[in-house]
Amino acid sequence: MEIEVVSADGQIVKKGGAKVRHLVGIALVLTASLSSSVAQLSNGEPPPPSERKHEVPPADPGMLARNLVGNRVQNNRGDELGVVSDLLINARSSRVEYIVISTGGFAKIGRKLKPIPPGMLSTATAMRGVLAADISLERWRTAPTFTRASLLKLGDQAGRRIYDYYQQTWPVQAAQAGTKPAPGISQSDANGALKFGSDLIGRLLQDRQGRKVGRISDLLIQLGNPQTSFAIIRPGLSLTGPDKPASRQFFATPLKNLKESAGSEKLILDATPAQFQQARPLENSTWTTAPLAGAPKIFRYQPGEQSENRGLSILTQQ
Repeated sequence: MEIEVVSADGQIVKKGGAKVRHLVGIALVLTASLSSSVAQLSNGEPPPPSERKHEVPPADPGMLARNLVGNRVQNNRGDELGVVSDLLINARSSRVEYIVISTGGFAKIGRKLKPIPPGMLSTATAMRGVLAADISLERWRTAPTFTRASLLKLGDQAGRRIYDYYQQTWPVQAAQAGTKPAPGISQSDANGALKFGSDLIGRLLQDRQGRKVGRISDLLIQLGNPQTSFAIIRPGLSLTGPDKPASRQFFATPLKNLKESAGSEKLILDATPAQFQQARPLENSTWTTAPLAGAPKIFRYQPGEQSENRGLSILTQQ
């Protein structure tokens, strides 16, 4: 049996059998589906999951320093700017003040070190292991350059010049202007107290009684919120006990809680075993509440919860 396909003006435009019936059926299904979608939108009903827009990703949980160092840095045009060499952290405030980029030279000979504000970098690139910086190649070539030794001596005046060059707001300046800085920022924080992240990783920790607390296995930072950085601690047996291997437990504390030990390479962490045992999990909200007065000193950190934990996995295998 044949069927006729009739145009809007009543003219027969095509005859056919089963094949035509099949095509007409598909058209009817598509028309019904479109009508259903329009009805859903008009009634305020959400579209089905397959048609929804991409969900906004959760807040950045942080990046381990060992996963940050070694990343290539490119500008928005794809020009190579250098490689992340280290971090410069203000130990008094826990603030990451600079990301140090190594650029130029050959085989580490003649390479230059350029500190840039953390807010200059973005992980929103299509390539793994590549960070983006919004700066032209011409301007990058004339960016402030320092030696490794001079980087540790950067004070408030130099910091303002560096941040101004990259059109970023110096954190102390933000505090004085009445904007909302991280708790604890003061003029004295900007002068001295800078530490290389690489110099902190591996340091031994002890309490005020000289008992071994553990070792710093890595640092955890947020590029978009550099006001607080955490030391990731692999505790000793005195805290975990022989029935809970230290390699399976990690804790975090804001860097400002660590103090230099006179005449020793060890750092002092004024915390009790009870604070470790009662530690809350490190969560996204911790980044803003940790610097506040009365906030817990110790947080529980579970490897694998944050993005890319190669640094911790390597340490646990040693």
